[in-house]
Amino acid sequence: MAQVPYNPVAEVAPDVRSPDDYLRVQSSPDMFGGLLARGLEQAGAGASKASQFFGQVAADDASNNFQDFANKLLHGDPSKTITGPDGQPQQDTGYLGLKGRAALDARPNIESQLDEYLKSTRSGLTSAEQQLQFDNFSRRYRSYVAGQIGTHADDQSQLWFQQVNKSSSDLALQHIAADPDNPAIQQLLEVCYQTHLATHRALIKAGADFTSVGDSPAGPDVVSPAMFGRYARPYEERLVRELAAEKIFTLIHICGNTTSILDQLAQYPYCGFELDYKTDVRQAKAIVGAQHVLFGNVDPSGVIACGTPEQVREATRWLIAEWKPGGRFILNAGCAIPASTPRVNMAAFMSAAREFGSYN
Repeated sequence: MAQVPYNPVAEVAPDVRSPDDYLRVQSSPDMFGGLLARGLEQAGAGASKASQFFGQVAADDASNNFQDFANKLLHGDPSKTITGPDGQPQQDTGYLGLKGRAALDARPNIESQLDEYLKSTRSGLTSAEQQLQFDNFSRRYRSYVAGQIGTHADDQSQLWFQQVNKSSSDLALQHIAADPDNPAIQQLLEVCYQTHLATHRALIKAGADFTSVGDSPAGPDVVSPAMFGRYARPYEERLVRELAAEKIFTLIHICGNTTSILDQLAQYPYCGFELDYKTDVRQAKAIVGAQHVLFGNVDPSGVIACGTPEQVREATRWLIAEWKPGGRFILNAGCAIPASTPRVNMAAFMSAAREFGSYN
């Protein structure tokens, strides 16, 4: 009999647990508002970024406006015209276009306008973050502008002082020319002379090896050779003579081109002359250097302060070649050396003196 496979039905025991009262449905947070929450979260982050971006733009705009205002205040507003010194309209040149006393008088108002605009611009920003960003820029820029204003004011104050001094000098010379025999002139010059004499004596007593006198206004750049001969030369010669009697050697410095009075200087008693760089070197050697000591006279500004080391060396070499023969020569600048002179230029000056200036 055939064998037939048999697969009995598995026994299934009944579930004795009571049925669940709730319907079980597979779900996720997204189905119950999670997706909306994340959307709101992302929307909030976007709004925050937008707010920050708006604040940055507002602060940048305020900074740009302040910078534009300051630039126009300093350099002039291209869209404006002002009344010039001649009464005619001209392009606005701003504070940096003002000269002399006008710049000094205008400075307080310029500073005030900047501070008022700065304060007004800052108050227009609506959040602490915007104001902080604006402050970070405006404080640095305000300091920079203050530096420009201060530098211009200093420069123009010097110009104004020079103008006032020149006007005073011109007026004094006009008074002298109008009344050259006025006894007050001689009285004043005598006071000046006695003051100089006492100063030279005090310097020697303090240990100086020799003395010098700077008679800057007496040169031909200021007065004529005739006025020099009448009002300056007698007192300079007298000073040299009295100091020499006390065994005090002195030198005289007169600013400007003294070529036209070299013949008068040559008649002084033995002394030194610190000649300005404008004076003709060869004429000075021939006329004055034969009997007097020459000090100088390399250009202190155009060459020593502003030239290259090579230019300083060459100018020094050339002067030594002209004034060294025969002696009675002390190398120096042709007036005061500016404090801004580069060290390399001073080194070149000294190096050239050692290289070319020794006497064998």
